[in-house]
Amino acid sequence: MVPVWRGDVWGDGLYEAGQKEFEGTVMDPGIRYKVDTEEFSAPAKDLAGRVQGYVDEYGAENVAVWYMGFSEMIQFVQDASIHEILGDVRWFGSGSNTKEIELINDAVGTEFLSDARFTMVHAAPSQGPAADKLFRHVKDDLGRQPSSYAHTAYDAVWITGLAISKLQDTDALKIREILPDVVSRYSGALGSITFNEAGDNAKADYEVWGVRDGQWGYLGIYLNDNDSITLD
Repeated sequence: MVPVWRGDVWGDGLYEAGQKEFEGTVMDPGIRYKVDTEEFSAPAKDLAGRVQGYVDEYGAENVAVWYMGFSEMIQFVQDASIHEILGDVRWFGSGSNTKEIELINDAVGTEFLSDARFTMVHAAPSQGPAADKLFRHVKDDLGRQPSSYAHTAYDAVWITGLAISKLQDTDALKIREILPDVVSRYSGALGSITFNEAGDNAKADYEVWGVRDGQWGYLGIYLNDNDSITLD
């Protein structure tokens, strides 16, 4: 796995965590780019050279690119697409790009990511009324399915609002102190939430999505309760 990521707290943390958990080999050093990068021809060329070397040694079926970034991925993919070798290996990503409509609205990106069978995960919404309401609202207003950020944003606003209501105070430190208690009584677009020590959702399920034939497609789900992955 050849990692490429944006050099900020989010990207560095995701890279470090993934490197520890991945059972294969994460090639080190990877390609870390600055957050204000606007043109990616140099990083893409660097990536192509590394991937070519690994493909020559291990075979294309044993090499993949692991991309961690935000909307700048569109530009990165456009610059990567001129290197044939980068379309010959699998690409994996993070929830930040899952169901990103601009990636499949771009002709170059659509073809490239379809060839690379781009695959990623994002936090799974619940099957409850809050998630259904959110889905219908985004679908009706924007004409597309909501990304996982819509569900987390919906729940974040509700949880914060409930904390403020309970405290009758907007002090951030006080709100943080009672958030675990508020969350323990809340169920929203992501269903029930349990915080871990880092303040993340400790029991989240994750959907697997990918670009297939120019469209986003649901591929399966990871269930936290029994630590299992079911792929369609």
